Formats: sequence, C-alpha cells, structure tokens
Amino acid sequence: MPLTDTRLKAIKPKDKPQKITDKDGLYVHVSTTGHMSWRRDYRFNGKRQTLTLGKYPIMSLKEARIKNGEIIVQLHKSIDPKALRERSKTKPSFKEVAEEFMNKQLRGKKWTEGTFKKSNQRMKANLFPVIGRQPINEITTHDFLEAMKPLEEKGVSATVRKVRGVAAQVFDYANIKGIESPLIY
Repeated sequence: MPLTDTRLKAIKPKDKPQKITDKDGLYVHVSTTGHMSWRRDYRFNGKRQTLTLGKYPIMSLKEARIKNGEIIVQLHKSIDPKALRERSKTKPSFKEVAEEFMNKQLRGKKWTEGTFKKSNQRMKANLFPVIGRQPINEITTHDFLEAMKPLEEKGVSATVRKVRGVAAQVFDYANIKGIESPLIY
C-alpha cells in the first residue's frame, strides 16, 4: 500500500532500522534514532545499488515520488543514476587542473624548471584571469577562444601556439582523469 503523509508522520523508530515501502521501488529508511530518508534500490550492470534521494520531511512524499520517477526514466535509458550524480558534482577549475598538470610534468621530469616557469607564467598572464575559475568541464570552445583573443590580437603567434599547446594538454589531462571536458584536442 502506498505511503501517505499521515502514515509517515506516525512512524516511530524501533530497535533496528526499518524499510517502509511506498511504490515503484521507493521506500523510506527509518534509522533507530528516528531519522527518515528516501531511498531507492536498483540493479545496474548486475550490481545492486542504493540511492538516497533526500531526508524526510525536508523532501516531501510528492517530491520523492517525482525524483523516483526521474530515476526510473534514467534506468530505462540505461543511465546509472548514481554515476550521473557523481559526475554532476562540482568539478575542479581550469586553474586547479592546469596547476596539477604542470606540477606533474615538473615532478615527472618531463619538463625542465625553465619550461615549467615559462608555461606557468603564460597561463597566469593569459588564461587564468579569464577562464581560471571556471569548472573545467563547463568551458566551451567559445570561452576558450574568447580567452585567447587578446593574446592573438597582440600578434605574438609563438606565444599563442605555446599557450594553446599547454591548454590542449591540460584538457587532455582532465579527460584522462575522468573529468569530462567539452574541449578535446
């Protein structure tokens, strides 16, 4: 029998956690302390997963059912809701990934100290002020071209190539790390 708000308000904690089902795979988990949270169990690629949707009463019964409906649609489209949630969490900024990449190049002896300093200086002067704070997975081709425009207008083509080259390596590095970036070189 589907849950109602009246029934939810009447739930009391017990010695063991409770799982009180609603419908379509949605249930409320009641801890021994009385905290209630909306959950849904599902199978994806043969593995059982549990997804917590939110806490009751902050998330109402109606909101939980809507969220559960969205999860059902994702599952029908062969999308893992848990993986989708993980990917949508805040991603590092362009500056953070660039600094990590450049430091790794220096530590791995792929770059000399001089190459590191020059590349870092170029990034700080040209790209970090414009796109440095943006999450790397949200930087579009348009954003990148706009960031490069002042440098290109100066007519220093060698510097443009070097900055673009390091930026391409940063975006490749982000993709290798699993941070899906729309810019792939």
